[in-house]
Amino acid sequence: MATQDTTGKKFMRETDARILIDRRLREADWDIENKNQVSTEETSQNGRADYILKDSRGRAIAVIEAKRFA
Repeated sequence: MATQDTTGKKFMRETDARILIDRRLREADWDIENKNQVSTEETSQNGRADYILKDSRGRAIAVIEAKRFA
């Protein structure tokens, strides 16, 4: 997952971050396959979100952005 650049710094791609986010959401009992609980890659008038977590009424309660990091 993490790789090193020429300076020896470790960094992670956004796709690797998504794998970790998916794992953590599952551990927290979110059903990431259920679009009523978790929407991914959703676009709205406010922009694009990588993940939107929803309550039992389908209302957005959290937004998660997956970013690569160093």
